[in-house]
Amino acid sequence: MGSHPFHIHVNPFQVVGIFDDEGRDVTIEGTEAYDPDYADMLGGWRDTVYVKRNYRIVIRTRYRRYVGDFVMHCHFASHGDEGMMQNIRIQTRGDRAAGMTHH
Repeated sequence: MGSHPFHIHVNPFQVVGIFDDEGRDVTIEGTEAYDPDYADMLGGWRDTVYVKRNYRIVIRTRYRRYVGDFVMHCHFASHGDEGMMQNIRIQTRGDRAAGMTHH
Protein backbone atom coordinates (compact mmCIF):
# COMPACT_ATOMS: atom_id res chain seq x y z
CA MET A 1 0.00 0.00 0.00
CA GLY A 2 1.05 3.57 -0.55
CA SER A 3 0.86 6.65 1.63
CA HIS A 4 -2.22 7.69 3.60
CA PRO A 5 -3.72 10.86 5.09
CA PHE A 6 -4.56 9.67 8.61
CA HIS A 7 -7.46 11.50 10.28
CA ILE A 8 -8.90 11.25 13.77
CA HIS A 9 -12.35 12.63 14.61
CA VAL A 10 -13.38 14.65 17.67
CA ASN A 11 -10.04 15.15 19.39
CA PRO A 12 -6.75 16.53 18.02
CA PHE A 13 -3.40 14.82 18.49
CA GLN A 14 0.23 15.89 18.74
CA VAL A 15 2.92 14.36 16.56
CA VAL A 16 5.78 13.31 18.86
CA GLY A 17 7.92 11.35 16.40
CA ILE A 18 8.24 10.53 12.70
CA PHE A 19 10.50 7.71 11.59
CA ASP A 20 11.46 6.18 8.25
CA ASP A 21 11.58 2.45 7.50
CA GLU A 22 15.04 2.22 9.12
CA GLY A 23 13.83 3.86 12.33
CA ARG A 24 15.60 7.17 11.67
CA ASP A 25 13.98 10.41 12.82
CA VAL A 26 13.04 12.31 9.64
CA THR A 27 12.33 15.60 11.46
CA ILE A 28 15.95 16.49 12.24
CA GLU A 29 17.30 19.00 9.70
CA GLY A 30 20.77 18.33 8.35
CA THR A 31 20.59 14.55 8.70
CA GLU A 32 20.52 12.02 5.89
CA ALA A 33 16.99 10.96 6.82
CA TYR A 34 15.56 14.51 6.95
CA ASP A 35 12.27 14.82 5.09
CA PRO A 36 11.20 18.45 4.46
CA ASP A 37 7.56 17.32 4.14
CA TYR A 38 7.60 16.89 7.92
CA ALA A 39 9.34 20.14 8.88
CA ASP A 40 7.76 21.80 11.94
CA MET A 41 5.37 18.88 12.53
CA LEU A 42 6.41 18.02 16.07
CA GLY A 43 4.31 19.29 18.95
CA GLY A 44 1.57 21.08 17.03
CA TRP A 45 -2.05 20.00 17.49
CA ARG A 46 -3.73 18.59 14.37
CA ASP A 47 -6.48 16.24 13.22
CA THR A 48 -4.79 14.87 10.08
CA VAL A 49 -1.25 13.82 9.19
CA TYR A 50 0.09 12.37 5.96
CA VAL A 51 1.75 9.01 6.59
CA LYS A 52 4.22 8.06 3.89
CA ARG A 53 4.78 4.45 2.88
CA ASN A 54 6.87 2.59 5.48
CA TYR A 55 6.97 5.59 7.83
CA ARG A 56 5.93 5.31 11.46
CA ILE A 57 4.35 8.31 13.16
CA VAL A 58 3.98 8.42 16.93
CA ILE A 59 1.14 10.57 18.22
CA ARG A 60 -0.36 11.39 21.59
CA THR A 61 -3.72 12.75 22.54
CA ARG A 62 -5.88 13.25 25.60
CA TYR A 63 -9.60 12.99 26.11
CA ARG A 64 -10.60 15.48 28.76
CA ARG A 65 -13.98 16.63 27.53
CA TYR A 66 -15.26 13.86 25.28
CA VAL A 67 -16.94 10.59 26.19
CA GLY A 68 -18.44 8.49 23.43
CA ASP A 69 -17.77 6.85 20.08
CA PHE A 70 -15.86 8.15 17.05
CA VAL A 71 -13.53 6.90 14.34
CA MET A 72 -9.99 7.31 13.07
CA HIS A 73 -9.28 6.40 9.47
CA CYS A 74 -7.44 6.93 6.23
CA HIS A 75 -8.99 9.89 4.42
CA PHE A 76 -9.11 7.96 1.15
CA ALA A 77 -12.70 6.70 1.34
CA SER A 78 -11.92 3.44 -0.46
CA HIS A 79 -9.18 2.68 2.07
CA GLY A 80 -11.67 3.05 4.93
CA ASP A 81 -13.90 0.58 3.11
CA GLU A 82 -10.94 -1.80 2.91
CA GLY A 83 -10.39 -1.83 6.67
CA MET A 84 -8.32 1.29 7.33
CA MET A 85 -10.85 2.59 9.81
CA GLN A 86 -11.03 1.99 13.55
CA ASN A 87 -13.90 2.64 15.93
CA ILE A 88 -12.85 4.26 19.20
CA ARG A 89 -14.84 4.46 22.42
CA ILE A 90 -13.89 6.80 25.25
CA GLN A 91 -15.61 6.08 28.54
CA THR A 92 -15.27 7.24 32.11
CA ARG A 93 -13.45 5.04 34.57
CA GLY A 94 -15.78 2.45 36.04
CA ASP A 95 -18.51 2.88 33.37
CA ARG A 96 -19.02 -0.81 32.53
CA ALA A 97 -22.25 -0.20 30.57
CA ALA A 98 -20.45 2.12 28.12
CA GLY A 99 -18.00 -0.67 27.27
CA MET A 100 -20.70 -3.12 26.29
CA THR A 101 -21.70 -3.38 22.65
CA HIS A 102 -25.29 -3.99 21.58
CA HIS A 103 -26.45 -5.37 18.24
